[in-house]
Amino acid sequence: MGALLWFAGGMVLGVILGSRRRRSAGAGMQPGVDATLVPDPALGWLAGARGALGIWVSHHATDHDAPPRWSRLIPGERLSTATIAELEQRLEACHRGATSGALRVDAGTLLHASAGGLTAAILLPSSTGSDVLQAATSDLISLLDGLGRKPMMELAVEEADRPTESLGSVGLRLAYQLERVLQSEVIVTAAVEDQVRVIGTSGRADRRLLDAVADPNSPLARVARGEDQPLTTIADPLGSVVPDRRAHVAPAIVLPIMSGDESVGAVACWTGEEGLPVGGLIAEVQEALRNAGPRIARARKLEELGNQASSDPLTGLKNRRGLEEEMRRVGVVQGTLIYADFDKFK
Repeated sequence: MGALLWFAGGMVLGVILGSRRRRSAGAGMQPGVDATLVPDPALGWLAGARGALGIWVSHHATDHDAPPRWSRLIPGERLSTATIAELEQRLEACHRGATSGALRVDAGTLLHASAGGLTAAILLPSSTGSDVLQAATSDLISLLDGLGRKPMMELAVEEADRPTESLGSVGLRLAYQLERVLQSEVIVTAAVEDQVRVIGTSGRADRRLLDAVADPNSPLARVARGEDQPLTTIADPLGSVVPDRRAHVAPAIVLPIMSGDESVGAVACWTGEEGLPVGGLIAEVQEALRNAGPRIARARKLEELGNQASSDPLTGLKNRRGLEEEMRRVGVVQGTLIYADFDKFK
């Protein structure tokens, strides 16, 4: 177990270094699979230690309705293309249902676990003993935990070269700070123009919620806009913006993020039946929210100025600067611009 955690740490570091070196593939990964999501060390160790026939990890999905994309490691290519397709079809159902468990399949025993919008699975031979099955299940949970914390590590490297904080960096740091204090799932939102947007999720939270817009009448939106005081709710604080997201049994506590007298956002924390802590812990929570408020306000203003500088004020379309920024973002060096002149368009 300790060895896997060590490798999981190496895996996260490998992702960061790999993104800087722009490596496009890793030795041993299945052809056509993105090796930058999960470098070989953790998967290779897991496959060797448990005698796995195959290991799968899903990518974070941006389109909730699209089927998941998988990174997989098939040692010795012992599985046929048809078998892999059948297994990934089963895993897709597990991923959509965010379920964890074991499936008996023709190829062996398929262990799968889901957390935070990610799914990991390992295929073991049918003859595998119960002790190895139990250890492999624990390994999958550790693997998912490491993957859930990967965005924080990536952001730390990315933000090191930036002179100012973005909304995403403030939200992510606050989410992880509160998760450490409260030992609970945390979602951070910011009131941006006429919307309340998710700007940070902790390692235990569903990453698919990032950039999601809360329902205007949801508890999080009302608290973020300053229309409600801190509250406790058993409903989804965001208003079910992800249809297949599992409901929480425990109530969520929604707290405002203030910058002076203005509410600039809100956080939702699932702290269980105990509710908010008292004493030193609640003081630490209040201090974290107090520090985050002005930073969110500054980052929000910078984002607004950036949008104004890169868009046409009349149509809201991207201007030349916005086009160049978008081209740099997607890595396009040269392209073709089609220009059309419409009479009386304005």
